Amino acid sequence: MSDLRDACAAQILRLHGHRGFPLTREGLKDLVDALESSGSEKAATGIMDEVIDGLTREDWIPSASEFRRMAERERPTQFGCSKCDGTGWVYVETRNALCPEAVTACGCRKAATA
Repeated sequence: MSDLRDACAAQILRLHGHRGFPLTREGLKDLVDALESSGSEKAATGIMDEVIDGLTREDWIPSASEFRRMAERERPTQFGCSKCDGTGWVYVETRNALCPEAVTACGCRKAATA
C-alpha cells in the first residue's frame, strides 16, 4: 500500500462506531478509494476533520460518493484562473441558460491546451 492509501485507511477508521460504517471489505475499500481521490494526506485529513466535527453518534457517515465530492473540492485546480475559477470554462449570460453557447472555453484553457 502507498503512504497516501495507508493514511486514508487510517482516516476512515476514525468513523468506526458511527451509523453506516461499512461492515464489508468492499465497503471499506470504496470509502478509502473515495478519500484517496483527494490526492494528498493533508486534503484527506482535512476532509475527515470536517466530517468528524459535524458528526454526532446518531448521524450516518457520508457515502463514498459524498467523500468523492469533498475530495474533488480539495484537489488543486488545473489552471488556477480567476475568470473561470480554475475550471477552464466561463459561463456567458444568455436568455436560455441551458443552451450550449452559455459555456465557452476560458482563455487559460486555450493557452494550456495549445
